[in-house]
Amino acid sequence: MGLAFEEPTQAGSQTVIGNLGGIVVGGITSFNESWESLYIDIHYYKNEIGEKQAIIRCGESKYCDTFKNWISYDVPRSLTSLHSIWSGSGALGQAVWRNQVETLAKDLYTKFTGKAPNDDYTYDLEYTLNNRRETDLYQSQLFLGSNGKMYEYATIYDNEKIEIVVKAGFPKEELERIDILPLLSAVTEVSADKAALFDIEALP
Repeated sequence: MGLAFEEPTQAGSQTVIGNLGGIVVGGITSFNESWESLYIDIHYYKNEIGEKQAIIRCGESKYCDTFKNWISYDVPRSLTSLHSIWSGSGALGQAVWRNQVETLAKDLYTKFTGKAPNDDYTYDLEYTLNNRRETDLYQSQLFLGSNGKMYEYATIYDNEKIEIVVKAGFPKEELERIDILPLLSAVTEVSADKAALFDIEALP
């Protein structure tokens, strides 16, 4: 008899756009897009009727290191300001980083509002993270869906946000603040090549 893997029930309605969009959303791209510092642990337990079950938890050391260096949990932190945290050998220059963040913020603004961005305004993304991330070893879980496909489910805490922030003028005056995290899906299908690493026996 095989193992029954716990399947999370919460799911969003959209997919995360691009790697920058996936940054610090529970490391949602950790298994699907990165191999360098990935680790997977399987935790076994018995349910209330004595059946053996398992949870596959995924973590990635680079995300953990970032969360340990995070400044000011539970308050918004600008993605533009994260250049120093995310920089390293061969990293983008600060001006290039700022331009990429603004381009992403504009793309997300158009996607979620249906409006074209105003080139006279500045656009940024601000992240609000729960302080539990500082000590979290895992950012996601793997599970087998009822359709037989494997999925990754990112950990997202209730008070966390990803906000598009629109400002104008000098000094900058905030015009709009839109939390898009509830519109992003915490669930991503695992690619076929990575799902093939697991020998999954379908349960009756």
